[in-house]
Amino acid sequence: MNVERIKAAVSAGLPVCWMNHAYSVLPDTGAASGFSVVYDAGGRKENRIGLTWSDGETLNGNPADFFVDYRVPAHVVDDALAEHTAESILNQECRFVAFQVGDDRFWVAVFSYLGGLIGKEEAVELAADLLREKGVLADDGKAVHFTVV
Repeated sequence: MNVERIKAAVSAGLPVCWMNHAYSVLPDTGAASGFSVVYDAGGRKENRIGLTWSDGETLNGNPADFFVDYRVPAHVVDDALAEHTAESILNQECRFVAFQVGDDRFWVAVFSYLGGLIGKEEAVELAADLLREKGVLADDGKAVHFTVV
């Protein structure tokens, strides 16, 4: 993941980890980039390093070592509307669409079964279709907020 995608994912509420699940990327107003990598062992968040160098752009780590924690409840769908398990997207470039309806938040990972990164608008449409099909979203006029990463 690059810096922009990491920041967008964390800002959207997705849990982003570095190397393993013990290291999380969290907002940090004291860091140059506004985010830090925090070691969270047993609830103690004592050890942290800025997400980036002081230039705010160069990652403190290999981009390939940052990942979204797929253990969070999520729906996964491809652009042919086939559902998948979270593990099936570990090696896929995908968009994450976060929907919030009232106090409830739903995550949908959307990817192209042919490969490549799917467009944001198409990702939102596919994710919304899946959630409507599952009865999570209804066309009843309620305000729905979404974020695409």
